[in-house]
Amino acid sequence: MKAETDAFKPGLSETMTQGSSMISYIIMDLVLGFALVWTYAAFRPRYGAGARTATYAAVLFWLLALIFTAGYRQMGIMSSGLWWTFAFVGLVNFLIAGWAGAALYSEETAG
Repeated sequence: MKAETDAFKPGLSETMTQGSSMISYIIMDLVLGFALVWTYAAFRPRYGAGARTATYAAVLFWLLALIFTAGYRQMGIMSSGLWWTFAFVGLVNFLIAGWAGAALYSEETAG
């Protein structure tokens, strides 16, 4: 990734790994994680609670991520090989995050 990033714009990979950039990535990932769990919660009434519903939410987010990053591949910023690597790693990450979020999520019951 570093070589492809620097081939696109020399020094860009160094900028992307600075502390302030890393903090912004962490914040964006946390927001994305909360949105994933929120989507899981919205899916629960239709599909039920559990890992299957979390998988549906995770695959939705994964497909959206693929669509958003496809432009990088089309513009030549990212090679097809790197894009597919990101796709595979992204699917694993979204599934783990979705399953963990589903395991931690609970709704208050009226009592």
